[in-house]
Amino acid sequence: MKSLLALPLLAIAVPLCAEEIPTYTADEIVVTATRFLSQSQTSPFGIQVITHEDIARSTATTIPELLSHFAGVKTRSNSGSPDAQIDMRGFGITGGQNTLVLLDGQRLSEIELVSPKWSAIPMDSIERIEILRSSGAVLYGGGATGGTINIITKTPKPDQREGFVSAGYGTYNTSELRAGGLIGSDNLSLALHANRYDSDNYRKNNEITQENIEGDFRFTTENTQWALKFGADDQNLRLPGARTESQLQTDRRGTATPNDWSTRTGGHLNLNGSTRIGDAELTADLSYRERNAKASYAPGYSIETKVNVAAFNPRLKLEHTLLGQRNDLVLGLDLDDWDYNSKNTYSTSLASQKNQAFYFQNQTMLSTATRITLGGRLHQVESSVGTISQTKSPRAFELGLRHELSQGLALFAKLDQSFRIATVDENQFQISLLEPQTSHDREIGFEKRLAAGTLRASFYQIRLNNEISYLPSTLAPPFGANINLPPTQRQGLELAANWRATDTLDVFANYTYAEATFREGTYNGTDVTGKNVPLVPRHAMNLGVSWRISPRTNLGADAQYIGEQYFDNDQANTFGRKMSSYTVVNAKLAHHVGPWRLAATVKNLFNEKYFSYAIKSGATFSAYPAPDRTLFMSAEYRFK
Repeated sequence: MKSLLALPLLAIAVPLCAEEIPTYTADEIVVTATRFLSQSQTSPFGIQVITHEDIARSTATTIPELLSHFAGVKTRSNSGSPDAQIDMRGFGITGGQNTLVLLDGQRLSEIELVSPKWSAIPMDSIERIEILRSSGAVLYGGGATGGTINIITKTPKPDQREGFVSAGYGTYNTSELRAGGLIGSDNLSLALHANRYDSDNYRKNNEITQENIEGDFRFTTENTQWALKFGADDQNLRLPGARTESQLQTDRRGTATPNDWSTRTGGHLNLNGSTRIGDAELTADLSYRERNAKASYAPGYSIETKVNVAAFNPRLKLEHTLLGQRNDLVLGLDLDDWDYNSKNTYSTSLASQKNQAFYFQNQTMLSTATRITLGGRLHQVESSVGTISQTKSPRAFELGLRHELSQGLALFAKLDQSFRIATVDENQFQISLLEPQTSHDREIGFEKRLAAGTLRASFYQIRLNNEISYLPSTLAPPFGANINLPPTQRQGLELAANWRATDTLDVFANYTYAEATFREGTYNGTDVTGKNVPLVPRHAMNLGVSWRISPRTNLGADAQYIGEQYFDNDQANTFGRKMSSYTVVNAKLAHHVGPWRLAATVKNLFNEKYFSYAIKSGATFSAYPAPDRTLFMSAEYRFK
């Protein structure tokens, strides 16, 4: 893996050229919310797009940090790993299993209780990120109740030739080397991006080394395109464990697990072919992904897990007219086959999951101002864990309406149904496999596009049955158990605004109000009707500015407020305390000198002492403390 950084430079040799600072644009952005290319203004239900220009201006250095700046998206770290958990619309500890993550339209979410491999994707390789809130079940299947995040990597344009190298160093002996490039001709194109990241990190016994590469090779003719996307990653990580309540005061950075460690390697390969015949567009993906992970925990426990998945995803889009108005119909099949093999000190676990699905999505223009979306998914999943097997046929549907009241102002409303299948980890040690989680969702909102920005507001409600969650060992000894919860509900309000205040100043702000409650029933014998689901803050806010001090100098800053929330394992809300609210401020200064880009980023500017995850145990709690103030400086050289 150490040679990965050299590959992009070997593939691309071009002369230097200066780069200007990216500027705000209100132009339409091409997105893939329908599993086909479309314009953002014709995409359903107000999809939000993060462009590579947004990423360049942001203070974020990881994908979860970047996503947390947006309404309805929260992150938490509960392992010491850089692959933080993403939670959309307030699912608490199972947020990662209710937020579907895609890489170029292919599933990055796992069938285990682990976060997607965010750190395996070089930030420089990302063209844009799409956020679809409470949406995606019809097109992509289970695990999208909270929303869908689709990471789209860069594709070279014809005759495009550019590359870069970058190096950075910062607090806690943190260093990063990055390199990448794109080269294209009329028919052939290649994109390569790689990075190596090393850090001692804030906590003791939390050192990390991470190496990644992402590539995209394409062959294009007038109506046909073939694309081969590939990637590999290698991670070595030390595991610091949680800190007790008293240790947070006396030895916040310490560890009680000095010998714990983990490693992870993985790779993916995706062959895509697409062609256009008249008004029909046909595309298909044939993909394979694998992950190999090892971990060792004192005293004397180790585990090794191998997971692979093969998938075939053909789909068809028909563009035609219906009653004199435009009508777009998408039809598709999803076929995937997962294999899971895990060995620990005491036992071996074998599992598999096969998914077969047919889906459709139809968008009809009722008038020049009104569009209706109707979609459905027939899904069959065969799950096997050890000697226990199960076949289920969950369903998904969506019905949406979008109406343009005036130029730039649109109302939208939708009803949908989604589902989630229990992960392999959740089905371990069960007499019978858990029932699928189902939900009925509704949302209403508006979007306003202004000459100098955008406004968006939405109210949502998600009513769940058989929500899948964990009953800890203190309540279900000796190892705990996963269960289907009594009926639950999420509802909330999201407000977001982007504004170009002046030619040199951009501002963004958003606010999230979220309620997550038990509608009725008992949890471990305790009535939890009306109680709050843990790890869901009622209030969250973000505020950020980007100031172009000069044509080549930019200063960005952002602040995030996360309100109080119940501790994990406090479903009955009887602990008597809540996790404290916190506010974190970050800043970034970037300056261009010819082909060079120099940047300095300060995280947690005011040295806030906080944690994003904590779990109660008896009369006390344990938590994973977040880092203090950090500084990271980098120099990047671009050439064409």
